[in-house]
Amino acid sequence: MFMRGRTGLAVLVVSLGMAGLVPLSRAQAPASSASPASAPLRQLAYIKGSNIEKGDHFGCGGVLDGHAGYGAALSGDGNTMAIGAPHESGGSKGINGNQNDNSAYGAGAVYVFVRKGTSWVQQAYVKASNTQESAEFGHAVVLSGDGNTMAVSAFHEASNAKGINGNQADHSIPQSGAVYVFTRRGGTWSQQAYVKASNTGEAGTA
Repeated sequence: MFMRGRTGLAVLVVSLGMAGLVPLSRAQAPASSASPASAPLRQLAYIKGSNIEKGDHFGCGGVLDGHAGYGAALSGDGNTMAIGAPHESGGSKGINGNQNDNSAYGAGAVYVFVRKGTSWVQQAYVKASNTQESAEFGHAVVLSGDGNTMAVSAFHEASNAKGINGNQADHSIPQSGAVYVFTRRGGTWSQQAYVKASNTGEAGTA
C-alpha cells in the first residue's frame, strides 16, 4: 500500500493478478494537502491472501476508493479491506473453511483484512454458501463505510433462483450471477443474504 505524505485513505490498486500480489499504488489526498503530482509515494503494506496461487487473480483490477471496487474494497474509515480472488479454486463454503481444498476451479473467494496499528492482518477467508466451479465469487466487492457489511458478486453463479435466499443448489442457468451479503459482529463474519434478480439473468455484474 502506498500513500502520499501522511494523509489520505482512498487508494488505487495496481494488481499483478497472476502472481496474487496487490501493491496499492496511489492515495488521493485531501484538497488542502500538497498536490498529488508532487507528493512522494511511500509503501505502507504488501498484501497477499493466505492461500493465493498463480492464476487466482487476487484483487485483479481493483479500485479502492473508500467504498467499492472491481474485486476490492476499502471501508470508509480505512480500517477494513476486502480483496476478491475470482479464480481461486477452494471447494469449501462459508467463513474460514479449508484453504487447502482446490476442488472447485474458478469458484472464487474474498479475503478480509483489518488494520492493527501500522500493520494489516487477515481476518477472514470468505466463500459463497453454495460454492460452484467457475462462479467467480469475488468478481466485485463492496464494503459499508464502517466495514461491517460486505456485498460480493459471483459473476457466473448458475442457480435459477429468484429474489432473496432462494434455492442455492440449482445449477441450471449458467452465468446468471448472484450477490452475497455478509455482516460482521464482534470480529466474526456471517452470510446474511443470497440475492438473485427477480427475473434471474445477469444479476452478478457490478
